[in-house]
Amino acid sequence: LAFTRDGLEPILNTARANYFLAEAYAACGQRTEAAAKFDQVSKATEPFDLVWAWEAAKNQDGYDPTKWMNRLKAGILQAEANSRLNASQGWWIYTAGVLRIAAGQEEQGQAELREVFFLPDSRMCHHLSRVALAEAILR
Repeated sequence: LAFTRDGLEPILNTARANYFLAEAYAACGQRTEAAAKFDQVSKATEPFDLVWAWEAAKNQDGYDPTKWMNRLKAGILQAEANSRLNASQGWWIYTAGVLRIAAGQEEQGQAELREVFFLPDSRMCHHLSRVALAEAILR
């Protein structure tokens, strides 16, 4: 397909994609492959990857909730700063919103996700915000 000519590597090699791959491995009973992918994802450091890194870390021995809560909160601050300085404001507000929800700040996180729809769509932030809001409602 035409959109694949430049390569899908940047999309396929994200923490989000690898987290879902790890879950698929786990569901298929391929524990070694799942553990390796969860380990890879848990090492992600970018704010937009932290939710997936946190979810992956929960599948590993030695998961430290306090450490991860601190990382999520630091990611919120970084995403908010990026939203003020970056052309992809919607993307960074989406990132802050999902990090807030992960950190237990449900109401504020959902408000940020709704705010995204008033901004230009970038990096699929409108779609991802809809998904995150739907998941938050189902909890």
